[in-house]
Amino acid sequence: MTKFEAVERLEVIVKASENAIYNYKIKENIWENYGKSRTYLSIVEIRKDGASKHYKEKKYGFIDNKTGDYKADKYGDLTKDYTFSGSSF
Repeated sequence: MTKFEAVERLEVIVKASENAIYNYKIKENIWENYGKSRTYLSIVEIRKDGASKHYKEKKYGFIDNKTGDYKADKYGDLTKDYTFSGSSF
């Protein structure tokens, strides 16, 4: 899975997760150290109205930038059809 394909998949999950209360943002974090290069992927949930400080991040694993391999997180997997809250779509 390429980084581009992973971000497209995150966009599908965000679209399936949309509701009247929360906004969802895709977050990419590039990490390079110890001869490794990885892009960590996650989605952040925040309230639309700003009435609270609600902030929840769900991690979806990482992509090895050198080999293109995808490694899923324990709680989030891009290859499965689940919304941010865990409902199937």
